[in-house]
Amino acid sequence: MLGKDQFIVNTKGSFVTNHQKILAALYMPLIGVEAMGIYSLLYAERKGSINSDIERLCVLSGLDIDSLKKNLLVLEQFSLVERYYKDGIYVFVVISPVSASAFFENDVYARLYLNRVGKKQFEITKTKYLTNKINFDNFENLTNKKLDLSVLKNWTETEEKLYQQLKEPIYKEDAIEIKFDYDSFMRSIGDSVLLFPYSLRTKENMQTIGQLATLFSITPEKMKTLVAKSIDIESNTFDKEKLKRLCLNEKTVDVVEGNHEYDLSPVSFLYLKQGVPVSNADKRLLEYLQIELQLKPEVVNVLIEHCLENTNQKLSKDYVEKVATTWIRQKVETLEDALKQKEIKNYSKKKNVKYDKDELEFEEQDLEKLRKRLFSKG
Repeated sequence: MLGKDQFIVNTKGSFVTNHQKILAALYMPLIGVEAMGIYSLLYAERKGSINSDIERLCVLSGLDIDSLKKNLLVLEQFSLVERYYKDGIYVFVVISPVSASAFFENDVYARLYLNRVGKKQFEITKTKYLTNKINFDNFENLTNKKLDLSVLKNWTETEEKLYQQLKEPIYKEDAIEIKFDYDSFMRSIGDSVLLFPYSLRTKENMQTIGQLATLFSITPEKMKTLVAKSIDIESNTFDKEKLKRLCLNEKTVDVVEGNHEYDLSPVSFLYLKQGVPVSNADKRLLEYLQIELQLKPEVVNVLIEHCLENTNQKLSKDYVEKVATTWIRQKVETLEDALKQKEIKNYSKKKNVKYDKDELEFEEQDLEKLRKRLFSKG
């Protein structure tokens, strides 16, 4: 067993509400505190059904790999864990403990327990599950409820920044509708743990990849490369912020046609409108419209078209934000709403013509004609 080996956790049996009590009172005297901790850790790691590396178990338990293997063997001997292996991946099956009555009916377990705790504790344990609740009226509460926070006294701003990054995903799960070909993405990666380790293929990470690909129009093949660049194999970590920076810097755009041009992602739409790579600033602006202002992509596309028509084909951030906030106040939420609003704006513009400085400049011959007309009238 190596630290870089992967593991998956499954469970077997019925984990009743008091199984932790049975483990603590009956099994722990036989298996020891360390094995008890490993059992609880494996049970906790069952969530997500994705494999992590063995090193994670060592880090979380505080045990070296030899101690880990030793305690896993103890758990196997007491039928609390089964272990399977194939191609660098371990499957640990966590088995529910037997009931208290079944434990004491087992001649081996009962003898070992008596030998370990003695007659007095043996009898107390057997009768504990039959007694009523304890009356605490005459007892002094000695519980220490204060958590020792001294270990955080040297907590730095760098550590806090890292914590905040790890605490929250880049985007909320329902921030945008994901339009990304996960099947093609996973086929391009295959079983290569160097490109994308199994332990990092979590629901949250896959969600982030799909949203970034959708927002910035990244192909599955290109996303494979960008994801690989965002992974540190040695530390087995996935840097989401780095992936986002790489997506922002990516010049190629994946243009997937829909029923009409407004079906495109805003980045693809702007790319086709301008005919040049979309700048980082414009990508961030389009991201802001979709994530922060919660505008649908098709609405953003109509807004882009409207703004380009009114700002000499330049995407002015201030003007875009002004129009966007106006549309939000006017409850422009669908493609039909956006097209109607754009039509109204264009009609208003025709009725109330406002000339730009360029439009007020006369050609020299026009100015000469005007002079002749004025002076001819005396």
